[in-house]
Amino acid sequence: MKYYKDPNTDAVFAYESDGSQDAFIRPELEPITEADAIALTQAAPAENKADTIRAKLMTIDARSMRPARAVALAIAARQAPNAADVQTLADLEQQAIVLRAELAALA
Repeated sequence: MKYYKDPNTDAVFAYESDGSQDAFIRPELEPITEADAIALTQAAPAENKADTIRAKLMTIDARSMRPARAVALAIAARQAPNAADVQTLADLEQQAIVLRAELAALA
């Protein structure tokens, strides 16, 4: 995996190493190491970590609803979805991938 962070929010994004997701890497994202990605996502105390991750995943789900609805409506109308909505969904999914992996590691 290739890891990046948003310099404004410290949100962590993970992309496949094979380059298949490079089109989704926004220019403002900063490359970081896997260790940096783990450190940025493990800021909470261990006993609260799983709850913190679940809360972040719920926030990502809530933030996904509007762009997902817009994309679905565009597809239903046989129109091209807005590129910004598609990018938002891709970014949020990358954040969720990192969080799900971290949650699985806690189990």
